[in-house]
Amino acid sequence: MANQITESSYDTAYLAHAEILANKRVECFHFFVSLYGITVWAQDDDNAWLRFRDYYEFHILKFIRYHTTGVGHIVNRASSETGLMLCVVAIQPRKYDLSGWQDNGQGHERALCFLDTLRNAFKIFYEIVCQQAEDAGCPSLKKLVPYNHEFGVSLLRLSHLNLQAAEVREFKLFLETCLASRASEVIQLDNGCIGSNWFTPNNKSYDRTCTREHGSGNGRMCHVTYTTDTPIVFLLAVHIFLKNSDDIENRPYQHVIKRPFVSMSDSWRVTAWS
Repeated sequence: MANQITESSYDTAYLAHAEILANKRVECFHFFVSLYGITVWAQDDDNAWLRFRDYYEFHILKFIRYHTTGVGHIVNRASSETGLMLCVVAIQPRKYDLSGWQDNGQGHERALCFLDTLRNAFKIFYEIVCQQAEDAGCPSLKKLVPYNHEFGVSLLRLSHLNLQAAEVREFKLFLETCLASRASEVIQLDNGCIGSNWFTPNNKSYDRTCTREHGSGNGRMCHVTYTTDTPIVFLLAVHIFLKNSDDIENRPYQHVIKRPFVSMSDSWRVTAWS
């Protein structure tokens, strides 16, 4: 008998946004706003909320002034109010630290806050607080705005994020049991350890990756990945980074896993907030 798809199979709809800790504001804004073309939606002395042009929600990235760099929290959206409560039921009896409910956040209603096995802070919500363009001083909330080279790379949306762990299996169990995600691809080493695992809560190939930590840390962020409109815009992005003397860690190539056309700039790793 074929596996039946139930509502609980889609408790988590997608990766909504991520919060980044940073300590050099000028460099941070130059990299993400001037080069990447992400719009500053709102900001104050210690925080900045950024969004892409092809995005309906309040923000896709949030930066917080901090003494060092790192990941603040990772936010997921549930598929429904029922899906949110199903996640609550799955998380509560397990060993993951549960911080409880946050009544409201920037761009969304109440969210459940908890820690994963790597001590990363996660949130999951369902209800979105809509923001009008005129309220934020943004010229347009329309999708498919024609590309304009004056706005840097002009990224389309958040693709995925990659975390590192000393034991990938523990993070795999966390995503499968608490956020209704499934492993779409895995690299298992000769010694039986999992080298990398790719996860998805929906029909997307993946939106989270966990890679085995080869250093002394555990739970560090490896990278954040974004999607462009077309391969042409992707290649233009490479030229933009080269023109601005930003290091290209990997040349443009087709990734072995899931076959995307990718390149990697190393600059975000040293970007921070002053």
